[in-house]
Amino acid sequence: MCVGGGQNIDLQKLLLGIFLFVLGLYPYNVVRGADEVFIVGVVSRDSLLLAPGMAMMLYYFFKLLFRSIKIRQMIYGGLILCCCISCNCHYLNYQRDAYWQEALISKLKLNEEVREARNLLFLSDDVNGIDGTRFYTLNGAASVAYGEQTRLILTEGSYGMLYDEKQKSVCVDSGQMLMNEYDASNHELDGVMVYNCDINYKESMLLKFYELVDWESYQGQIEKMGELDYYPADSQKAKELMVEIGLP
Repeated sequence: MCVGGGQNIDLQKLLLGIFLFVLGLYPYNVVRGADEVFIVGVVSRDSLLLAPGMAMMLYYFFKLLFRSIKIRQMIYGGLILCCCISCNCHYLNYQRDAYWQEALISKLKLNEEVREARNLLFLSDDVNGIDGTRFYTLNGAASVAYGEQTRLILTEGSYGMLYDEKQKSVCVDSGQMLMNEYDASNHELDGVMVYNCDINYKESMLLKFYELVDWESYQGQIEKMGELDYYPADSQKAKELMVEIGLP
């Protein structure tokens, strides 16, 4: 009788975990209207509310499935180990992206054509696994490189913003998009940037080591990484690139 009562309590808690999991989905699937929740990259922040429900579901599911404490301990230990490995791999993706941005800043500092431009289209491999490159991220890189916030650097997805003066004005007025000195009435594209900088996990960990113990070597490695090309908007290469990605 005691065992049956314990199983009933565990079943209730399993159902509570399912309820909390569904509740965690509500803000994104219902309020925001998203049809999926990501667990990798910057957009994985949407999955934060799912953790309590998922933890309860897993814990009480295996507790109901296996009465042996040793078997459950092995399963829980395996899950914790997998989570640790997964989380550290995700962290390395963010670290790769940080160095990707540092290398971009070092390239921008040397590019006088970009320094003089105000509206730019940015094309890149961006293979670091976090899907974190936004126009304001690029604006921030340029502001660090040049010490001013007079540019709008657009990705493929945000290119339409170039012609939307109202949206650009809102971004300038917000003071949060790192384009505070930008002229929102300027709708002319100045050029196209192509940046490629593939940083693998081994290189990322080596850079972290240099960053901690040998700053000069770290800076030297960053400066050698990546390649940035600039093409004026009226050049044939820029036109070809824009046609390739389907932009007018």
